[in-house]
Amino acid sequence: MSTPHEESAQNDAGRLPQTVLPDAYHLDLKVIPANKQFSGHEIINVRILHPVQTVTLHALEITVGRVQVHQNNKIFLAEVSFDPSNETVTLALSKPLET
Repeated sequence: MSTPHEESAQNDAGRLPQTVLPDAYHLDLKVIPANKQFSGHEIINVRILHPVQTVTLHALEITVGRVQVHQNNKIFLAEVSFDPSNETVTLALSKPLET
């Protein structure tokens, strides 16, 4: 199920939908220079401008493991799908995130 705002997820020129905007990034990374790799986890604080059930992010040559979304003292697990042609990853939730 998608909303009209989500249907524009693949805007032209690589632009992401303007439904969820990042406010802050918190990174905990382990860099392995010899292998040109890194691992770790990331927390992104966001503003939700319209209720959404999917969130699309830029993702080039990256693997995403488990994704949790926290909102109003609830935790949602997200299903992760990749779109290599658009260099994005989409997080699909079982319930919409509210503004």
